[in-house]
Amino acid sequence: MTFAAAWQRFWFPPRRAEDLAICRIAFAAGMFLVGVSEPIHEWGEVPAFYHRPAILMRLLHIPIMDAGVLQGMEVVWLGAMVTLAIGWYSRTSAAIVCLGSLYLFGIDAPEFLGRAYTGGVFVPAILAVSYCGDVLSVDAWRRRRSGQVIDRPPEEYGWPARLVCVFLSYVFFAAGVSKIRETGFPAWMLSDQTARNLLVGHYWYAGRSRALWPVGAHLLQMYAGAGVVLGVMTQFAELLYPLALFVRAARLTVVPLMLAILIGITVTMGPFFGLTLLAHVFWVPWSSIKALDIPGPVPTRH
Repeated sequence: MTFAAAWQRFWFPPRRAEDLAICRIAFAAGMFLVGVSEPIHEWGEVPAFYHRPAILMRLLHIPIMDAGVLQGMEVVWLGAMVTLAIGWYSRTSAAIVCLGSLYLFGIDAPEFLGRAYTGGVFVPAILAVSYCGDVLSVDAWRRRRSGQVIDRPPEEYGWPARLVCVFLSYVFFAAGVSKIRETGFPAWMLSDQTARNLLVGHYWYAGRSRALWPVGAHLLQMYAGAGVVLGVMTQFAELLYPLALFVRAARLTVVPLMLAILIGITVTMGPFFGLTLLAHVFWVPWSSIKALDIPGPVPTRH
């Protein structure tokens, strides 16, 4: 296989339009729930001394509006998530979500390239330039009523999911490499860092987030080396995550393991990587799930 053919095969795998549409619906609906549960407009009432805006906002001197303006922006932002989920002006809605996330998340995101926020910016940006509203959408219903027929090559529905998966691979691999750069290998995973985080999750005054179910101390009581075990699992999952792009066995093991780790962090330590969790819907080949009963094979282009 030539390099050009391999490149084409990697970035433009044939997929069903329904696969991309289900990802659009799941991500937008989930992001709406995350946005509603964590009001951002309240930052407008916080003294400027406590603001930690993203580096882009600091460089461009973009001001943080007062609470009333932020609340209006938040309503438009959340509304765009709803219209994206139902597929009404899908690409425009995705662009509004992307721009809204860039500003609203940027109010308190000194580590904007961290795993907590980036999914809310980059995934809508990818959807905004894709044909995510071709099926299972109000847009598709309007086209059918007007007699328009959509006939695109299946590769048009494959590259958005692949790009999201590459983005996730970068985020986790970069996190694993940063641990090595800061402390060496295998110093971080053999340290007491994870154990300390398990304990911090018990105390609301020790961090901005508190564990949903503070069992970290109990885990350490049952087995003193639990922090090291979890640290080893986390760092190896981060470093091996990009293999899932090429190896099916990694997709079936490393990706679910990383999902379990993210959920475990929320439950035992407090930080919530909800948008990163949601982005994992793009790994799923929805049309191959028999329970969904999506008819027809994946078309191929000749």
